[in-house]
Amino acid sequence: MDYNTIKLTTLEVFRKCNIKSFPIDCIEVLEAYGMKVEPYSAQKPKKYEKCMSFSKDAFTLKKTVYYNDAQLPGRIYFSLSHEIAHIALKHTEPRTPLHEKEADSFASYFIAPRIAIHYAACKNYVHVSKQFDISYEAAHYAFDDYRRWHRRSIHKIDALDKAIYNHFYNKEHDRFVYHIANCHFCGQELYNTEEPHCKKCEKLFHSSNRYFSSSVHNDDFLIAESSWLYGEQ
Repeated sequence: MDYNTIKLTTLEVFRKCNIKSFPIDCIEVLEAYGMKVEPYSAQKPKKYEKCMSFSKDAFTLKKTVYYNDAQLPGRIYFSLSHEIAHIALKHTEPRTPLHEKEADSFASYFIAPRIAIHYAACKNYVHVSKQFDISYEAAHYAFDDYRRWHRRSIHKIDALDKAIYNHFYNKEHDRFVYHIANCHFCGQELYNTEEPHCKKCEKLFHSSNRYFSSSVHNDDFLIAESSWLYGEQ
């Protein structure tokens, strides 16, 4: 297995699908490759049984990827990434043990690139799991591999890592971006933060809370609560 081929193919998928943030929407990626995606739960009973007998996780048949939506989200995420790998790496049928090993390596790197783990400042596999929305098992493997990557990269960053860095580098914000979200209140884009809203809305939110907690909750609301509890009209 050629690790550089895995990284290069990962970069090609990032570029093709314009992936700029983690976690990745694997269904969108599969659709970009012309695939249909169907959960096991949407199948008729007999077909559902066949799906389960073929794989407890996911598989590709012709131009459709079937996945077991009863699994935990992190496992579904990895399984769909595994199927993306078979497509992106152009694995032919029948799949060999080497194909499966390559697909697992691709999936691990695809959902948590080692350079992204570095810029997310992950200190352990628990943080990797939370930041990249993956299972503890997948995060454990990714973080162990990240530490090996880090030891090598202290001395020299290779060309593929530089290319991945450039893909996720945001010129406007002058930094590597690993996560983009929107403020829950105003919709403003947020970069590299776990906070659900921007600083402006944060101030408004706390100001509003202070108002309600002092003027409503402590006075009018308590009077109303007393009426509910003791039946006063």
